[in-house]
Amino acid sequence: MDLELKIGDKKPVNALNVAFGLTERILKESPEAKIAILSKFKETVKELQKTFITKLHSEGIPDNLKIETVDRIQGLTVDYTIFLIPNASVSYSLDSELFNVATSRASRCTIIVADRMILKNFMSDEVRRFLLKINENKVAALNPSMTQTITSGELKVTVLGKINLPEKHLKEIVADKENIFIIDTNVFVKCPTIISKIGKYKVVIPTTVLEELDRLKLKQSIDKKALNDAVKNINKAFLNNYSSMEEGDSSLLPNGFDAQKADCLILSVALRYKTEDKNPILLTSDNLLQSKALGLGITTISLQDFLSERR
Repeated sequence: MDLELKIGDKKPVNALNVAFGLTERILKESPEAKIAILSKFKETVKELQKTFITKLHSEGIPDNLKIETVDRIQGLTVDYTIFLIPNASVSYSLDSELFNVATSRASRCTIIVADRMILKNFMSDEVRRFLLKINENKVAALNPSMTQTITSGELKVTVLGKINLPEKHLKEIVADKENIFIIDTNVFVKCPTIISKIGKYKVVIPTTVLEELDRLKLKQSIDKKALNDAVKNINKAFLNNYSSMEEGDSSLLPNGFDAQKADCLILSVALRYKTEDKNPILLTSDNLLQSKALGLGITTISLQDFLSERR
C-alpha cells in the first residue's frame, strides 16, 4: 500500500490510520484472524499502539493483535501481517534479513504500508522482487484515487484502488464442487485457530471430535491452554455459523470397519458428503486415518501440509 509519507517522520499519522483501517477491514471479514502490525522502529510501534488503543477505546491491545518491532517477533506466526515502513532511514527497514522476518510471519497475506516512492531506495533484488510481487498473485495494495503501475527497470506492479487479500488455492480444492473441510481432533490440539485459517470453505466438526476434546481435558500431558483456545474458537464458529457439528453414520462404512471407533465415525461424515457428489477434505495428522480415507477415495491433507500450502 503506497502513500505520501513525510521524509524523516517515524510517526506518520496517515500511515498509522491506514494500518488501523486495514486491520478493521480484515477483522470484519475474518473476526478470528490473528494480525501482526510491525515496524522497524520503536517510535513507530509506540505510536501505533497508542493509535489502536485510542481508536478502539480500550485500555490495551486485543489478544489477536500484535503490535511490535520486527526485532522482537522471531518465531511469531499470524494470519495477516501489516508491515509499516516510515519514510525515515528506509534502508534499515529494507535490510534483507529484517525484511524477510517481517514478511514471513503471515500464513495468508502480508501488506506493506510505505511511501509511494519506496522503490527508489537502495535494496537487494530479493526485497525489490518481493515488493513488486511479479511471481505471485498476492499483491495487497491501495491507492485512494486511481489505479496505476509502478515500474523499476523491467519489473512492474499494478496498484489497485481496493484492498485485495487473496488466498492461495489448495490443490485439494475442486473448482466445480462444494468443498467441505472435516477436522480431526489432533488438528485442534496442534492448531486451535484452524477454523479461521480455512477461510471461505464450509467446516464440519464430527460429534466424536467434540467428545474426544472433552476427554482430553483429563489428560495431564495435554496443553490445557491450547485445548481451551480450540474449544473457544469452535464455540465462536458455531455461534457465527462458520462451522457445524454432524454425527457420524456407521451405515455408510464398508464391511470390516469398526463402527464404534472415533476414526471410523469421522470417515462416515466424509463419506456422506462424497455420496452427495461434494468434495469432503479430511484434515488430520493421523497417518492411519489418512490411509483409510485415501482407500475410500476421500481427499485428505495433514495439518503440516495445509499450513505449508497456505503460506
